[in-house]
Amino acid sequence: MKKPFGVLIIAAGILSGILFFVAGSRLNSSATELTELKSVGGTSIAEAYYQEMGRHGLAYSMALYACGFGIISVSLGLGGLLLFDDGEKTQYSNEVAYSDPILFDDGKKTQYSNEAAYRDPKIDY
Repeated sequence: MKKPFGVLIIAAGILSGILFFVAGSRLNSSATELTELKSVGGTSIAEAYYQEMGRHGLAYSMALYACGFGIISVSLGLGGLLLFDDGEKTQYSNEVAYSDPILFDDGKKTQYSNEAAYRDPKIDY
């Protein structure tokens, strides 16, 4: 069940990233037109306003590109984790966090103690 869901996450992330890139491209082109706007009679307040709004549009288009990259990156990461997860425990499983005697050594032997790694079995402590 994890593998089809991983493929779905990757596909949805790539599709939404592409949509962000298309929106950023369209906003970039229209914002560029606004920044290049010149009036026939000279400088006016409306011309300055539209040029400034064009600059804001360029900034928003860069933000859309960044969101597209972010969505694609996160979806590839999460989808890849689900796609290549074989369900086996590794050395990075949760058991390692509870077995470190340096962090959790209260002198009592528990089921998670890892004394064999730190003590020589030939020596009687």
